[in-house]
Amino acid sequence: MKIEIVSAVDFSFSSSAQGSLFGAIWKDVFNCDERLGVLVVSEDGGQLVSACLVWDTQRKFFRSLITPPLMPNTGWTWLAYYEKSSTRISKEKEVLAAVVSYLNSGVWDFWKLDFPHEFKDFQAAIWKGIQPKQKYTYRLN
Repeated sequence: MKIEIVSAVDFSFSSSAQGSLFGAIWKDVFNCDERLGVLVVSEDGGQLVSACLVWDTQRKFFRSLITPPLMPNTGWTWLAYYEKSSTRISKEKEVLAAVVSYLNSGVWDFWKLDFPHEFKDFQAAIWKGIQPKQKYTYRLN
């Protein structure tokens, strides 16, 4: 897995399956701020698997990477579609383990990413010493 953070200004927002999550309006809301980026997860062959918007404080002391403020959703988009649920679950674990390794080896003193409510298995993060915290909402099915 290859993980990188690219500038939101340079990222192709039309490539997401949902469209509204990475709508071009977010560029305007954050005024093309260089702190707004896209955490991109791709296969070794170059196929995009997942992406999310991130906000880097870029401070000299106590640098943090978080889900952008005032977002109406978590921003995680799964760009790859998997027929079998077992394949999807194993790919989610693989992506989570890669993201946690990348963030732990990065330059950030603190990081916090929000995941969608459909994402339930955080075993890969727990194995790497990260304790996920659930936050509940009044979302109705």
